[in-house]
Amino acid sequence: ITTRELNIKKDSFGNSVVVDGNSLFIGSPLSDIGGKKLQGSVYYFVRNEDGVWEHKRKIFLNEGLEGDQFGYSLDVSGN
Repeated sequence: ITTRELNIKKDSFGNSVVVDGNSLFIGSPLSDIGGKKLQGSVYYFVRNEDGVWEHKRKIFLNEGLEGDQFGYSLDVSGN
């Protein structure tokens, strides 16, 4: 995984990381979302049959606020 593929710049990508089976979640708490500075986000990846991690989606809160830093810490439980 390279941040260049995802166009990530100084967003603290990798601040938190959780692996659960073939799922990978990477926090990026300093990312700006829709003009809201430091709202934060989480990148979700799935490991394919070849063992390569494929980016599936960027997760963020639509109602998130500037400075929330979503993705600062992560935990995964269940489905």
